[in-house]
Amino acid sequence: MRVRVLLNLVLLVTVAALGAWIWHSSQGGGTIAAQPIEQIRRVVIEPAGGERLVLSREGENWRLEEPLPVLASVFHVERVLDFLALEPDTRYNIDELDLDAVGLREPWLRLRFDGEVLEFGRREPLRQRRYLRRGEEVMLVLEGASTMLAAPWWNFIDRRLLPPNAGLQSLHWRDGRSSDNPQQMQLWREAVASIVKPESIAATADFHLRLASGERLPFAILPGKPARLLRTDLGLAYELDAELLNALTQAEAADTAL
Repeated sequence: MRVRVLLNLVLLVTVAALGAWIWHSSQGGGTIAAQPIEQIRRVVIEPAGGERLVLSREGENWRLEEPLPVLASVFHVERVLDFLALEPDTRYNIDELDLDAVGLREPWLRLRFDGEVLEFGRREPLRQRRYLRRGEEVMLVLEGASTMLAAPWWNFIDRRLLPPNAGLQSLHWRDGRSSDNPQQMQLWREAVASIVKPESIAATADFHLRLASGERLPFAILPGKPARLLRTDLGLAYELDAELLNALTQAEAADTAL
């Protein structure tokens, strides 16, 4: 009788442990975002003590709304969405953890997306998983997005010199010269800066690009190294390879009056 009771007790403990394992396994299912990634239309990045960044989807593109309304870098936005599509290793109820110990009492970063709020805590020391809080749930995730999310907001600016399908027609210099050289125009359409960041220098445009819509995009060539072009209306400096800058702005390509 005593053996049977012992066996039943062992069986009960085993079943309970199995049930707990199944429950925790099921809790690990799903992605960081509760909603389908393709339905996300708005993302807000709020670093503690940093500048708030707001991104919104416009058709196939993403734009910054704050702090400056410009086209957003597709690469950077896709990395954020890839992060939200990750599956956590482990999920906990918030009552199971010491929020101070895991860095979630005062999170160093908040990520908001279409009504959901994700708070960033510390990494756990053994496997370097990040503690993330969403509502009453805490997730452990192996992620590589934190550095990008905590970087200056201007990293999310599109690095292309021209927006897609801009309809570039010609280049016009301040001294009256102009050019519609096909090779030079194509260079402008394909040109991508290595860095784009705000620049407070007050400068008069050296030339402007004329688009099919009639819009004019003013640029100034900034002195010194690295080679940079300033969009004077936006206050954005585009860092370029010196040879590319020369090809984009060379006088001999702009010496035919239109």
